[in-house]
Amino acid sequence: MQSLIKFLLTYSHINDTLEVMTRVDLKDILEKVKEDQAITISESECEIIYKNLPAITGIPYQIEQLFNNIISNAI
Repeated sequence: MQSLIKFLLTYSHINDTLEVMTRVDLKDILEKVKEDQAITISESECEIIYKNLPAITGIPYQIEQLFNNIISNAI
């Protein structure tokens, strides 16, 4: 729920801030998302398997939101 609220607040401020594209390490983002969803992942007894994720250019909170959505939908 905290992540959802955080993302809604972030989304509501998109037009108010300058979106800066930066280098984003997808491994770091995925690790953060796994921490945020640790309870759900544990309760569902699923396993997230990945290797060799690249760094990309993007907006970090949008990439994090994307990963959160993908994992939530998959679970």
